[in-house]
Amino acid sequence: MTIQDKLLGDNGVYDLVNQNFYLNRAQIQLGDRFFEPVAFIGILTALVDGKELLYGPYGKGKTTSSEALGALLYGLPLEFMQVSQLDGHPEQTEEKIKAIIDLGKLTKEGIEEVIWRLFVYTPAKVCDEINRLPEGKQNILLKGIDRNVWTYRDSTLTVPQGCFYGTCNYADRGNTDLIPPLKDRFDIAVEVRRADPIRRELIRNGVVRDAFEQLKEPALYTEIFAMLMDSKHTAEKKLELLEQMSQKFKQELSKRFSLSLPTNDELRTAKKELSSLILEDEATLFIDYLTSEMEFCIYHDKPEHATCQKCHWKDFLCSRMGKIGGRLELSVVKYARATAWLLGEKKVTLEHVKMIYPYALWHRAEFQDNILQEYVSEPRESTLKLHIARKIVEEKTPHFIETKDLQARSYNAVVNSNANDLEKSHFKHAVYVDYVSAWDSKKDKDAVEQLLKKIRK
Repeated sequence: MTIQDKLLGDNGVYDLVNQNFYLNRAQIQLGDRFFEPVAFIGILTALVDGKELLYGPYGKGKTTSSEALGALLYGLPLEFMQVSQLDGHPEQTEEKIKAIIDLGKLTKEGIEEVIWRLFVYTPAKVCDEINRLPEGKQNILLKGIDRNVWTYRDSTLTVPQGCFYGTCNYADRGNTDLIPPLKDRFDIAVEVRRADPIRRELIRNGVVRDAFEQLKEPALYTEIFAMLMDSKHTAEKKLELLEQMSQKFKQELSKRFSLSLPTNDELRTAKKELSSLILEDEATLFIDYLTSEMEFCIYHDKPEHATCQKCHWKDFLCSRMGKIGGRLELSVVKYARATAWLLGEKKVTLEHVKMIYPYALWHRAEFQDNILQEYVSEPRESTLKLHIARKIVEEKTPHFIETKDLQARSYNAVVNSNANDLEKSHFKHAVYVDYVSAWDSKKDKDAVEQLLKKIRK
């Protein structure tokens, strides 16, 4: 059985999660197959050690679906998933999130030894209601989320790669928006939705409750907790022992659910395989096409978009939203590769990129008010910002298809230092301007400068 079969095949992890832990209908189509976004993208997040936000109303499965995925794919008992979980609230401190000093050892021996929190050790991190952390407290998480490096006072712990699920309730009196640097560190965001009456009946009848009971193992949790709190072990040794314990529990979970969970070694193999998948030229060009539109501005910077209405490039995405962080493209490529790999494809196609792009964009995007008003009255099956992100990808695709040959020619002209071919491949789009701006041939510098002046008029 392949790793893909264990995850996406009949009676695989996806079916288990979608039928027992998060019950909802499919909304993603890839070829002739349909997938439910929370379960499907949640598996991708575990595959790529990604960082994912889950938005939605109270009690719709944001936290429980994250706990289930962490328990199944990382072999952690539910009790550990819940106790190691970080709760987002205004009273959180660095000591509650990261570590404390062993006061007994400090008092008796004068040694300042750090005791790391369970949240730091777990490879499957869950922060429940992360948007209840005030803006000043959100900064505590930045380096840990981005690099898996946790610092407290003079101590630093680098933990192995792992996934991070952050749940967000929609705006209310008790929460706040995430700061842009934190949003940008999350690769992707999904929305949990209300279940239909048939699935709600299954939930009422205890399907989810009974499945969660199978994730529990009190004795193992007690053993893990004691090991992680034992000062005789170094932090590195604790991580090694946690890995061994989790692999044994995966074997037990496989028996309980009558399926074959991928081993830790198999997941590492999967990460290597998917990271080597090549993007087809069409997929790469489409990413360039969208990014150039979003970041383009002939005035270099326009914090208030004051100049957009007078600009003849005003139909570009740069006039519709604020600046996007530089991690967007990395997130799209990482998750598109995981999607292709999971489906058994040999290359990443335009279809994979188009599926992932809205989920990587919408939580990062700050759309202008006039754009929000343009789409607010449209029928939709998702929150407004995710709907707009989907529409952007749909609406930009036809023009990209129409001009992709010229775009490819422009790209190749720059790579091959062919100024003549670059001018002949001219088409009105921000990505063409970016290709021209990327020219680094000193010989044709003057010609390129003249071309830039021409297309900017």
